[in-house]
Amino acid sequence: MNINYTKPSRLFQDFRSIPLSDYHYLISFYEKNHKDIQYLPFEEEMTIQFYYTNALFETSNFHTHITLAERLLEMSIIHNLEYVDEFDVYMTLLHQKTASHLYLEEVDKATHLAKQLIGIDKNKRQHKLLLQQCFLINRPHWIRPTINFSAIATLMGAFTMIVFASLRQYDPAWLVAPYSLFATAAIGLIASAIGYYYYVVAPVNQILSSTEKK
Repeated sequence: MNINYTKPSRLFQDFRSIPLSDYHYLISFYEKNHKDIQYLPFEEEMTIQFYYTNALFETSNFHTHITLAERLLEMSIIHNLEYVDEFDVYMTLLHQKTASHLYLEEVDKATHLAKQLIGIDKNKRQHKLLLQQCFLINRPHWIRPTINFSAIATLMGAFTMIVFASLRQYDPAWLVAPYSLFATAAIGLIASAIGYYYYVVAPVNQILSSTEKK
């Protein structure tokens, strides 16, 4: 079901005059008028609540957003509500709810919802990115420090080579130091790449492959 608007109420007209990108004003309007909004026709109430929920997400009110998103998702299913304006209600809210759990570091819930999104539409790039982010957060803690250490070792090796190159004479044996730093950096980067593939890329690809087989 899509929302078909009849003659709008005065309150709904006031709401429609608010720029949809003015999230703080939308939140203020809803919280000021929420008692009256619940008595509006269903179409108007759902439209206002949809944009209010979106504004909560955009302003990082993730706890409140999750509560409202769950309610609207339920209502959209019960009333077979597919679109508000040009927005797919179910997919928009489910995607935002997944991201909210992710921002709150509720990774298990976010991963579960991200898998649902992939199951619904695996071709959406933002769904895959959400799933990747879930696995990134759960990656082993050693990967990030190893990458940082490799970057530092590379810089130190390059600096040492520059210093040696500026000298008129130097013992070739001194080159062991920068080459050792470069080798250490390479080992660290390779280990990090393997870890990233094993803990992020591989499980995401496995989920995508299992979705294709269904």
